[in-house]
Amino acid sequence: MLHNKISIFTFRTFPHIDKLHQDFDTVFVFGKLRSDLEKFKQIIAKEKPDIIVGFARSTQEFSSFETRAVNMFHGKTLCGENKEYSLFVPDIAGTGIEMSQKQTTSFCNWTAYRLAEFLHRNSLKKQLIL
Repeated sequence: MLHNKISIFTFRTFPHIDKLHQDFDTVFVFGKLRSDLEKFKQIIAKEKPDIIVGFARSTQEFSSFETRAVNMFHGKTLCGENKEYSLFVPDIAGTGIEMSQKQTTSFCNWTAYRLAEFLHRNSLKKQLIL
């Protein structure tokens, strides 16, 4: 049987943090984006997870997966490099979870973009899911 090592992250504003802590052994919670990003990168480098899963607050009533992380944060370009990174989307048929039709440009996108950039620059072949 295949066992993937998974790293879970979320944000302090996520309304179901307690549920995540019940379901997963370790959950990294972002509070201060820049400093926490550096801490989480160190965890990734040390633990070498196969899959990194982010849980973010949604304005909709349903859960959805983002298909890409874009080079934007609140309408401004983050950096002059890649415009976007593709995110891994698992087979979600029959789960009630949908694909996001529009990428966000707020905290969850900033984090996913920066993590994807880190993985790409360090040639870490990980599956990043948001």
